[in-house]
Amino acid sequence: VILEAQGDSYTDFARVSANTGLPTVLGWTVHEWLWRGTYDVPAPRIPQVQTLYESSDVNITRNLIERYKIEYVFIGDLEYQKYTKLAEQKFGNLGKIIYKNGKTNAIMYLVGQVMRETKGKADPQTIKKILINKL
Repeated sequence: VILEAQGDSYTDFARVSANTGLPTVLGWTVHEWLWRGTYDVPAPRIPQVQTLYESSDVNITRNLIERYKIEYVFIGDLEYQKYTKLAEQKFGNLGKIIYKNGKTNAIMYLVGQVMRETKGKADPQTIKKILINKL
């Protein structure tokens, strides 16, 4: 599961999930609501995603990461725009930065995830190039 900024349908939100196939905590809220037939699941996740990005409390963040089984945290322009109080430094204490380009960071190990999904058949260098271009 990947953590990234959630937002409205047909926008750039949920871009990493949409381009990698990795599930996200909450992508396009209205789509989540329509697929489930209820707003009960996506509604509480909106403030929880905000808490994950903005809380400086490592314990609260860790608990939510464990609750949603988050393996990857993405921090890019949309996250900085949407979560103006983004507490980025805590993620360095909770995981390993595997990609950094300017203000864009991906925490954890995306290439390994793709290799696992393809049962080792994909070329890791090609995966890395694709991910860097997508991210």
